[in-house]
Amino acid sequence: MGGRLKLHLRTRNVDVPDLVDYNIIDTLKKQCIIVTKDFLDKNTLKMDDINKLTCSVYRIQKAEGYNKNDLSTIRTTVVKVK
Repeated sequence: MGGRLKLHLRTRNVDVPDLVDYNIIDTLKKQCIIVTKDFLDKNTLKMDDINKLTCSVYRIQKAEGYNKNDLSTIRTTVVKVK
């Protein structure tokens, strides 16, 4: 596994002091992708918390038109938030 970095963050709701965890990861000299729902509140982005992050933020979501009975209709969109 040479050169790979594996990190596990606590699963929790994000409080302002806990944003430090994400900002510390941003200082690592490795590529790191974190997938989390910590910055969503009922499908709405928590922009106040996102703006406190030092890293880039992207939103990944299901595109409209998904038919739960036909998995071939699943599409995702990736949008840069910050």
